[in-house]
Amino acid sequence: MINLYHFVVLFYLLCFFLFGDQFNLIAFFSNFVPLIFLPSLLYLPLSIWKRKIFWVSVNFLLFLFVVYFFGNRLFNNSAEKTKNHSSLTVLSYNVGQNLPDFQKLEQFINTNKSCDVLFLQEVTEEYLEQHLPHVKALFPFQFSGPMIGKNKAGMVMLSKHLLKDTLNFKLVKDGLVFQQFATIVKDDSPINLYNIHLTYPWISYQSVYPPLKYPYWDTKIREQEVQVLIDLLVNNEHPVILAGDFNFNELSDNYQQLTQVVDDAFVNKGAGFGFTWPARSTPTVPIKLSGIPFNRIDYIFYSSQLEAKKSNRILFYESDHFPVYAELEFK
Repeated sequence: MINLYHFVVLFYLLCFFLFGDQFNLIAFFSNFVPLIFLPSLLYLPLSIWKRKIFWVSVNFLLFLFVVYFFGNRLFNNSAEKTKNHSSLTVLSYNVGQNLPDFQKLEQFINTNKSCDVLFLQEVTEEYLEQHLPHVKALFPFQFSGPMIGKNKAGMVMLSKHLLKDTLNFKLVKDGLVFQQFATIVKDDSPINLYNIHLTYPWISYQSVYPPLKYPYWDTKIREQEVQVLIDLLVNNEHPVILAGDFNFNELSDNYQQLTQVVDDAFVNKGAGFGFTWPARSTPTVPIKLSGIPFNRIDYIFYSSQLEAKKSNRILFYESDHFPVYAELEFK
């Protein structure tokens, strides 16, 4: 009935609440929390059926932790049903540089033509040159970043509003991706936009004593990027929207730090778990993960001058990420 699994999960929870991401192993396992807790939901009815009161309590405790982690939005459905003429609708989508069907991606953009701004990540140079001109009539203002890597991919903003003060920049020197900044004007008020794709953590090796090395979950560059990003945000005098692929989930210290200065649209107006990755097989993980997302790493954040009216994840299976959508208004 009860085995090593329960001991490991309870030990993880103890370390998580005591230390957070300070231990690399805890940071690594936090990426898999929904999968880690799934067996406990199966053990709970089994322990009830066998009338094992102590283990009913243990499994129910684990169930309560699932509610603690995700329950704030499991039953949240307070989104407004109609779009206000003064609201700003935004969509963020990592299109997956190795994965998209260009024609289907173009159809997707056409389907979401009512959006004010689209934040796109991992757009390839081929798509940029051959397909984005087709949606120029829908989104007349287009801003692309440097195309980097073997696939020549980068960031793109599409907007119905004039994009001013555009800038491509790295948050830190060793960051993998150039971020984007632009300003639009809505209802005579400037809004600063950030299209973000943080460096993904990965397994690195630390030398103990040559030639001995041990593996660890390396989040150093992402942590540096988040600190620089927070500094940028607190110095903004205008309302801010930042969206993209942040490569952390909401259990991470980086998420907790960032949401001290901005709000998460999906947490406030979304419903359900909202997992966005992996929507299908992904180039970064050499195992088949098709159709079983277990992490929410794509976000739309906004500053205190704004409020969310609606937010949701869009089930579009042409990338390893699901798109995310939000409708925002001035307070």
